[in-house]
Amino acid sequence: MKNKGKEPELTKIVLAVALAIFGAALAIVILGISFVLGWYGLRLSAIEKNQIKLHGMIIEMQTSTRKMAEKIAAMEKENERMSSRSSLEVISVEPPSPAVLNPGEKLHVKFRYRLGSCEAVQIWARPYTSGRRTRGYRAHGSSVYKKAVRESGVAEGSFFFDGPAVVDEVRINMQDVASRKDVHTISYKIDARWVGTDVIKKGQTNQQKQSCQSSCFVRALPGRVFIDVNNPDGDAGWKDEYIVELKPTGNIRRQFGVNWYRPHKVGTISTEKPDSINTLPKFKHEMQRYLILRLGDAEKNQIIGVMDFRKPSMNRFPFDLYLDRDRDGNLAEDFIENRRHIEGICASYKDGTTENYALHLYSYSGLERIAVAYQSLAGRYGILEADQKRIQILVIDNSGNAIFNDDDDVILLDWDLDGKIDGSHQTDDDRPLYSLIELSGGLYRVVEFDAPGRRMVLRRTRVNRR
Repeated sequence: MKNKGKEPELTKIVLAVALAIFGAALAIVILGISFVLGWYGLRLSAIEKNQIKLHGMIIEMQTSTRKMAEKIAAMEKENERMSSRSSLEVISVEPPSPAVLNPGEKLHVKFRYRLGSCEAVQIWARPYTSGRRTRGYRAHGSSVYKKAVRESGVAEGSFFFDGPAVVDEVRINMQDVASRKDVHTISYKIDARWVGTDVIKKGQTNQQKQSCQSSCFVRALPGRVFIDVNNPDGDAGWKDEYIVELKPTGNIRRQFGVNWYRPHKVGTISTEKPDSINTLPKFKHEMQRYLILRLGDAEKNQIIGVMDFRKPSMNRFPFDLYLDRDRDGNLAEDFIENRRHIEGICASYKDGTTENYALHLYSYSGLERIAVAYQSLAGRYGILEADQKRIQILVIDNSGNAIFNDDDDVILLDWDLDGKIDGSHQTDDDRPLYSLIELSGGLYRVVEFDAPGRRMVLRRTRVNRR
């Protein structure tokens, strides 16, 4: 009976021990699982971080690859640009610096050129002194250098002076034939001096030369009085305002000795006859081109002409010219014998009037076609009477449109009051039309000027220089 009472207690003890062992085992299992899960979680976190890092490295490599590709593309583009860029290089100057030459002796400049992306260019070598074009030089012209014939090569230019001169720099300029724009310019320092007396031109005596130099113009002006700067015709003292009446000049090169060269391209060239032309001449040659010149600010400001081209020789394209100067539509009666100096052209203005205009029309070889340009030879001339002086004024149509009050136009005055106008594209004596004009009596500026160039108002000013 006593053993029966102890059996349930033993069972409880065994059960308790079993439960304890099971609990411990369960705890160990749970701890193991937790450890495994924790380790796995850490592992996953490390793997995820590595994946993020690897992704970042891939992006960085892609960025570096893209930048490298961009650099390679930029280098290829630069190489292409370098290979297509026009270039100039001076090879030699003869005689070498320091050079002393007599008037009339030439200084020769040999240079190497590369056309680059240009199809055709012209190249000039010109003398400079203290940063400005040296006055009074005479220089070589330029052939047309074509890429189709030779992309690069060696050429030579020269210039000289008829009197004493000093040159410290040569500038070689390359101009694109199609656009008439400068594409490359280089500078080369030299030391060249022309010494001795002025050259006497052929057929000119010393007495004639001295007389020409002392006159008011390089060449005499028919119908105009010579200006005596010491003749007290004007009012004493400098006024606050001057009104100057100007008149057409015709050919400024012939009348004033002003060699002003700035080409202007004729915009309208066609093989089709304009409707306003009713009578054509009997052409002598096979190729014709019609052109339209627009001169003046009127609505009907165009002048029509036809160029009858002869057989071209080298880069020259000679032609016969018929220009409808009277605008009657009859070109048969309008043959121009001397195209170098075409005068008697009537430019039209808004007020219904016309004024005389002069130009030089020429053709040259363009890209697979013939291009046409002209040089304005027209000006407006007047005399400013001030402080017992008579000061000559010449306004040049630098814009080539027969409108004389453009910002681009140029004014020449007798700055040194020696009784003559000195001026060309080589001179220091030109000023922009609306720039500040410094005369011995004060500072003046053009404040009014009409398009035909008939009436100019000069007013004293104290504003800063422009």
